[in-house]
Amino acid sequence: MCKQELSIEIEALRQKLEEAEDTIRAIRMGQVDAVVVSAPKGEQVLILKGADEPYRIFLETMNEGAVTVMADGTIAYGNQRFAEMLRTPLEQVMGAPLEGFAAPEHRHRLQPLLARALTGKADEEIPFLAGDGTTVWTKLSLSRTKLDHAPQFCLVATDITERKKAETLRAYLAEIVDSSDDAIFGRDLDGTILSWNPGAERLFGYSAGEIIGRSTSILRPPDLTGDYFDILRRIGRGETIKHYETERVRKDGQRIQVSLTVTALRDTHGHIEGASTIARDVTERKLAEKEVLRLNQDLERRVAERTVQLERTAAELEERNREVERMNRRKTDFLSRMSHELRTPLNAIVGYSDLLSEQPAGPLPPPYPRFVANIQEGARHLLAMVNDLLDISRIEAGRIDINREAFSPAGALEEVLAVVAPLARIKNISIESLIPDGMWIRADRIRFKQVLYNLLSNAVKFTPESGRVWIGDASREDAAGFCVGDTGIGIPESELELVFDEFHQVGTAGTVKEGSGLGLSITRRLVELHGGTVAVESTVGQGSRFTFSLGPGSLEPSNAA
Repeated sequence: MCKQELSIEIEALRQKLEEAEDTIRAIRMGQVDAVVVSAPKGEQVLILKGADEPYRIFLETMNEGAVTVMADGTIAYGNQRFAEMLRTPLEQVMGAPLEGFAAPEHRHRLQPLLARALTGKADEEIPFLAGDGTTVWTKLSLSRTKLDHAPQFCLVATDITERKKAETLRAYLAEIVDSSDDAIFGRDLDGTILSWNPGAERLFGYSAGEIIGRSTSILRPPDLTGDYFDILRRIGRGETIKHYETERVRKDGQRIQVSLTVTALRDTHGHIEGASTIARDVTERKLAEKEVLRLNQDLERRVAERTVQLERTAAELEERNREVERMNRRKTDFLSRMSHELRTPLNAIVGYSDLLSEQPAGPLPPPYPRFVANIQEGARHLLAMVNDLLDISRIEAGRIDINREAFSPAGALEEVLAVVAPLARIKNISIESLIPDGMWIRADRIRFKQVLYNLLSNAVKFTPESGRVWIGDASREDAAGFCVGDTGIGIPESELELVFDEFHQVGTAGTVKEGSGLGLSITRRLVELHGGTVAVESTVGQGSRFTFSLGPGSLEPSNAA
């Protein structure tokens, strides 16, 4: 088709459209008494009898859609309101089949509707599909009429879409109410029950048939009237009551704990006409709360009783601790006094035995030299034990001061070895010093020598013949440290935590425990007074390693000499 032909066809269609609009306008104005409608059975002429202007104005101004339908379902006439309901231009409505506007799944209902209208007025609610694709629910009211002796129908269409939405919403809400576990019921302002859901039947025991129409006072305990009338007054004022906990009575007389939420219901004018009540059974929760409260009170009582017991026990322990402290002080004082008392005669014994060993009056006949040697050895051993007791008592009493000075640990070690080496030579034990000659430390020289003597003498004592003892450097950063090791009998793992306790002595089966058991305890106390620590590693049958540090700042720079 060429452009010129297309233009001619468009112009013809425009003229037809203008003619249709003019015809519709003429019908509305009452200027046309007849109209020709194209129908499936051919063109039909409709005589618009009585189509005077007032009647036409009435049709065009009414709120419902007004339609004239031919016997075959063709729309012969429709007012503007009907076209607006369908959101379709009026010229597309006139001459179209009514069935074409019905929702496809409901079209089969139109012919039976027309058949019923042949014998009288017929009504039906049918959804139509509007021009914009939305669904418009309509109530169709049909009645038969005759135009030119042909059966026709006058149809009035009312838009009930909003009503249908409201019905759907009400059905949805009703389903929610019916499926709720909570009791939900409605009542008027006098307290008369108007609705009763299955949840209410389960909670209160009344069926809907038994209780609808009766007063809600039937649910109120006889001795509980205040809250009932208070709720009625508050609802009358338009208040909403939320989670109000109270008691109600079941049909069987059982009292239950409930939580109420009551909302005022209003009519379309906003006037309060009743109330909706939601009741939830909280009996088990209340019982649980009561039990928790009882348990809390019982727990508080037991805690109070236990607190009194603990306070009494604490007071007793405090008194015992004070007694222990008094006994410790008395023990320390006793040891200190006894040590002083014992040292005087022991020094005399040592001095006189040394004098006898020098034999100033001539040689002593056998076996007196051996007796004198035994006296010397026993006296020195006893004096060493007395000195240990005196040291521990001084430490416990806090009467030992640490006088720090810079000195060479190698030089101090030589002085200690002068005493220990003879004991090692008796057992053919070698003692090796691995301390650098240029090393200097800052510590209490006398107490440092005492620590070395205790560790080295122990190492010699517990090392078998032909064994080995050594001392090496174990310093870390600015803390001077030393390690004394041996190839002795070792210490059982179960005793490693106990070796530094007072009076504890390490021994194995078949060995005789010697000494006071205070040497390592004194060693630990002296090291701690320097701000350091001491530790032990040992394997039974292989030997032990005692490592101690003298605390931060105890290692002097190499040029301290």
